Amino acid sequence: MIHFDHLGRPMGNMAAATAPYNANLFQGNCQITFSNGTEDANITITRETGYAYRTLL
Repeated sequence: MIHFDHLGRPMGNMAAATAPYNANLFQGNCQITFSNGTEDANITITRETGYAYRTLL
């Protein structure tokens, strides 16, 4: 599960957080790949701003 802070930065699951706030911020970009069996597409969520963009593979 991906959560976003008040600045739009992506972070891990806060419901089960046992570490301080900053420890849950993503350290790198998050990549999600979708596939329909013949084509793939990536969604990248940037770690600094939460900006998301699609890349067709």
